[in-house]
This record gives sequence, C-alpha cells and structure tokens, in this order.
Amino acid sequence: MAEQLWSFLFWCLCILTFTGKSFGDETCLVKIKTDQDVTLPCSFGTTLLDKRINWKKDGKDIFLYENGQVKPSSQDGQCKVQVSHFPDELKSGNASITIKQAKVSDSGTYICLFYEQDRILPTGRVEIKLTVDPVNITMDVYEDVILPCSFSTSLTDKRFDWKKDGEDVFFL
Repeated sequence: MAEQLWSFLFWCLCILTFTGKSFGDETCLVKIKTDQDVTLPCSFGTTLLDKRINWKKDGKDIFLYENGQVKPSSQDGQCKVQVSHFPDELKSGNASITIKQAKVSDSGTYICLFYEQDRILPTGRVEIKLTVDPVNITMDVYEDVILPCSFSTSLTDKRFDWKKDGEDVFFL
C-alpha cells in the first residue's frame, strides 16, 4: 500500500513538474520492480481528442493516438510493450500510459510527443527514463528454490539458457 502511495505521489510530482513548462530537455526518472504496473506521465494544457500523440521507447513506436483513435498497428515489431491509456482523460490533456506488469525488457527511454498539423509542438515532448529492477532471489546453501520465468509468446521451437553472473548454469 505504501509503495502504491509513493508511486502515485511521484506520478503527481512529474505531472506538476511538466505542466505549463517547456519540455525541451526535461527528463523524469522512474524506477520500479519487476511485475509492477507503472504509469508514465504525460500531460499538456489542451484537449487531445483531435490531436496526435505518439509514445516511443528507445526511438521505436509503442503507442499512437490520432484524431480520436488508437492505431493498433503502430507498435514496432521489435518492441512489444503492453500499454494502456486513459481515453476519458484526453479531453483534459492527459496523454499518460500505463505499462502492465513491467519486465526488465521494458526498461528504457520513453518519449511522449504531441503533434499538431504534423509537427511536434515546442512544448510537446516529455522524456521518461524507466528502470525495471530484476527479481533477486536469496537462498541458503543446499536450499531448494524455484526461479520464476515466464514468456508472453509460445516456447515451441525456442531455445533459452539459464545464466548466473553471465555464465551458463546447469540445473538438475
């Protein structure tokens, strides 16, 4: 509960920081643990219902909203991030997105771009650096442990290896 409160307060602080300012070089740092939901704040002082909002992760498209519609094919094939947005809040200028159950692979630099008539507005850029900490497991010698591992795609015809400190590990 306390962690959710801190997350909410941080989100509010980021929104207040960006509201009414030039976003040119502003960067918001967000750090969470694996499998947590995280909201990446992006807010502008105008309605966004008839505008274009583009979220990018490390330069690749992950979410595009344009003229009242989410463009489902906008996500780059190499960059799959599970995001949702707040459609009821677009009229008040909120273009924030939520990443559900963030993974370490979701870490990166996210940029929210606000376009009007196919050009990025000078105050239409928000940059967020997201870090998703990996799961750390501590155990005693000779203690059995289950290591969590999940995939969002089929494992048919896939190969994967377990590594510890960069070295291949063999499990019995």
